[in-house]
Amino acid sequence: VLLQKIRHSDLQLSCSIKTYLFAIAKNLWLNKLRSNKLNIIYNSDSVSNLAANQELEVHCETSIENKLKDSLQQVTRHCQWILNSFYYLQFPLEQLMRQMGWKNKHTASNQKYKCMQMLKKEMQKQMF
Repeated sequence: VLLQKIRHSDLQLSCSIKTYLFAIAKNLWLNKLRSNKLNIIYNSDSVSNLAANQELEVHCETSIENKLKDSLQQVTRHCQWILNSFYYLQFPLEQLMRQMGWKNKHTASNQKYKCMQMLKKEMQKQMF
């Protein structure tokens, strides 16, 4: 999961890698238990540890999301529309190409890449 996040996005952590990995492992394990329809029984110590780790995970995810939103506000309106349409609204590249009047998918892909680079620069500014 961590490798996928690193490869498919510009992952910026606001918590320790240890905390992030623990949260991933915990969530994967709980999902596996849920899919097997097993009942999960916790003792009071594990519940308090789990609650503390969930708070750290939520804080980590919220912090990254907030920085992403702030960075997205700093890029051009044109790039905001492209990135929002492609990643959040999940428009196919062909649809973006037609709506923007681009000649081919290569042009659309280049525009999306340039906007992602602009967003990454803004994210780096936010981090430092």
